[in-house]
Formats: sequence, C-alpha cells, structure tokens
Amino acid sequence: MGVDQRIRELCNSGVLNMLERDQLTDAYRFYKRLRLKLALLGYTDEIVPENPDKLAVLSRVLNLKGANEVLSTYEEHAGQVRSIYDQCLSRLLSK
Repeated sequence: MGVDQRIRELCNSGVLNMLERDQLTDAYRFYKRLRLKLALLGYTDEIVPENPDKLAVLSRVLNLKGANEVLSTYEEHAGQVRSIYDQCLSRLLSK
C-alpha cells in the first residue's frame, strides 16, 4: 500500500479532513520529487541545499522559478505538514 492510499484511508477514517488530505498528498509528492532530484544531482547529504548555485540547479530541475521558490515551496509544505500534525494530535488527544 502506498503513501497516497494511506493518506486517503486516514481521511476516510475521519483522522484527516479533505483539505488536510489534499495538503498532505501535495506535500508528499513534492518531497518525493525533491528527494529524487537531490539524489540525481548527487546532493545526498542534505535535504535542501543552502548553496545558492545548488539551489539554482535544483530550481531548474524542479521547474521552479528560482532558489527562492524552492525554499518557499519547501517551507510552505513543511508548515502545512506541521500544522496538520498538531491539529490531528490535538483532535486525537481530546477524544
């Protein structure tokens, strides 16, 4: 069973709402693509490089508009995942 299916099951069981499901699915797909591109570029020791040249290369292979978009997209997904985690944990603990 894949991650997409597990996320759908969490939604079907009421742990996630539909918006959270969609946000987690988008984040998972972005991170999976990011990890693949990092590995193909040989950037194996870091999740998102800090080096501006590496970020520029990464932005091109991800079809993003530059280093800032790589960072902002990464941070946007990370923030959404953190928020969903906190909300789900809170809901589960309040039951």
